[in-house]
Amino acid sequence: MAKDKDPLEAFTATILLSNATQNVTAVFAFVQKLSQANNFQDVVKIQTEFMNTQMKSFNEQAKILGEIYTKAAQDAMKRST
Repeated sequence: MAKDKDPLEAFTATILLSNATQNVTAVFAFVQKLSQANNFQDVVKIQTEFMNTQMKSFNEQAKILGEIYTKAAQDAMKRST
């Protein structure tokens, strides 16, 4: 008999897929901008902007996943007591 997928697992998979899509899209946009750079200064500017944006994005993604896992752990603890 097939086991139903845990709703939290499905939700987390959706979040992870969304994050991956967002990250890949950002990389493609970065490469597009980079290909239009006219000089080394443009390259440095584009690279710096990309890294700053990605760090903010990764921090937000990690925060959301941390909240999901914290809630799941709290719920599991409640069920076990």
